[in-house]
Formats: sequence, structure tokens, C-alpha cells
Amino acid sequence: EKAATTVQAHIRGSKTRKQTKSTSAAAPAQAGAVDGVDPDKAATSVQAAIRGSKTRKQVKEQKSAATTVQSRIRGRNSRKSKPVPSTAEDTDQAEAAAKLQAVTRGQQARKRRASLETIREAAAAVEGGVERVGGEGELEVFIECANALPAMDRGGRADPYVKFALNGSDFSTKVMEGDLNPIYEASFKVKGVLEDLMLNPLTLCLFDKDKFSKDDPMGEVSVSLEGLLTEDKLTFEKQPLDKAKSGTLSFSVQWRSAERLANDAAREAIDEEIKGETIEQFYINVIVFNIKEVASGKINDLLASKTGSKLLA
Repeated sequence: EKAATTVQAHIRGSKTRKQTKSTSAAAPAQAGAVDGVDPDKAATSVQAAIRGSKTRKQVKEQKSAATTVQSRIRGRNSRKSKPVPSTAEDTDQAEAAAKLQAVTRGQQARKRRASLETIREAAAAVEGGVERVGGEGELEVFIECANALPAMDRGGRADPYVKFALNGSDFSTKVMEGDLNPIYEASFKVKGVLEDLMLNPLTLCLFDKDKFSKDDPMGEVSVSLEGLLTEDKLTFEKQPLDKAKSGTLSFSVQWRSAERLANDAAREAIDEEIKGETIEQFYINVIVFNIKEVASGKINDLLASKTGSKLLA
């Protein structure tokens, strides 16, 4: 701007000198015009260019500052904001979803009550059945092996494992890498009331373990546990897999009542106590230290299993 003002002053001085000397109008002004360019217009253009450059620079800086401020504000709002229904339509959808969930829970509760009634009716027809299904204990699921499973990998292999849910808990065997005839011999124990454990079918699902993607389903087996009403153990040999090209699964289910669990624990404790003793030493220990146990019949049963005879008739 100073340079432009100096140029303008120089131009005005040049014009004044030209008028004073009354030189020829046709002669080019040495200081006023260069190559036919009007000095006034040139100076004005210089000033406009300078002001435009400064204005553009200021606008750019202001925009940058505004963008930074807006970004910080959006970040704070995002951290502070909570998901809430923004419209009446959203509110209606949320209420509809809540009602649907309530209806679903009600249906499940009614289905559960109906299943319990069915189990109890069946139990009433069996001697001691009602007490049995209403009693507590432990259910053991023993997964033995699988055979002729379908190949899941390009090399004709698979990495199978078995997964299932029971009484609200999830269980899984170990992964048998590259094996289409895996032997698991895995035992899983769940405590609860028998009728609750019998409510739903037991569904065992096989999956192929993948390292870099979701595990692929290989098939499943679903069986009813109603047989536990009268039997302590149910054995399922080579059950064909559903939803699979080939394959079978072998497993068993065993129920132990709370009373039986207590008796088994007592037997194990006694076995540990008399380990390494001769029969004579065992009889002496029984007579001296376990008179009450003998009288109750527990030791008699143990003797019968070990010697084929009972201490007391």
C-alpha cells in the first residue's frame, strides 16, 4: 500500500510538471506512462491485489480456527450425549419393542409351566416319581466320540468341537484338530432339580474351529431327557447328526440324586481310609470305629461289593 501511494504521488507530481512546462501533448509522459499503461489504473490494481491477498489470508485463518472450534464442540457433545428417542416415532417403536419382549417372556413362562405340568403328570404315574423329579442332584453329560464327520477344510480335514447349553450354563469340549473321528471322553456336571433339567431337549452342536473367521456348524443332535423319570442313565450310541451331510455322535446322560451323591462321597472316603489294608484289618476297623456305620447298612453294602458277604445279616 505504501508503494502504491508513492507511485500515485509520483504520478500526480509528474502531471503537474508537465502542465507547468506546457510541453507537447503528444509527447509520452516519462514518469506517467509506460508502454501505454495508465499509471493510475496500475497503482489501483496493485492496491486491490494487496488488499485481496490480505483478505484471503485472513478468511483462510478464520475458517481454520472455526473448523477447529467446531470439531472440539462436536467431540464434547458426542462424549456427553446419551441415546434418547429423538422423535415420537422412535418412542412408539421403543414401547412396541418393550411390549413384544413382555409378550415373549409371557409365552415362555406359559410354555415352561405346561412342560412342568406334563413332567409332573408323568411322574405321578410312577411310584416315587414325584419325589424323584422334584429332588435335587447332579446331571452328568458324558461326550464320548464322533464318527465320519464331514470335511470342512480344503485339505479334507476339520477341527471339530462340541458345544451345548444346560440349565443356563454353556459347555464346550476341547478342539480336536484335523480329526474327522474325534474321541472326546469329556464329562460335564450340572447341579439342579431334575424336573428343571428335563424341561428342554438336550441339543449338542458340533462346530469346525476357524482361526480367522466365524466357526462353521457341522451338525447337531437333539434328544429328550424324559427317560430320566425312571432311569438313572441314558445312553445314545452313534446318533446321526441333523443339518449335516454325514456323521454321528455318541454320548450319555446320568442322573445322581443328592442322597446318592452323599453315599458315593462316603464310599470314596471309606475306600481311601482302608486302602492297602487286609480284609482282617478292615473288619477290625469296622467293628472298632464304625459300629454306627455298620448298623446303618452302609458298611454292609461296601463289604458285599468287596468280599461277596456281609458283616451283619
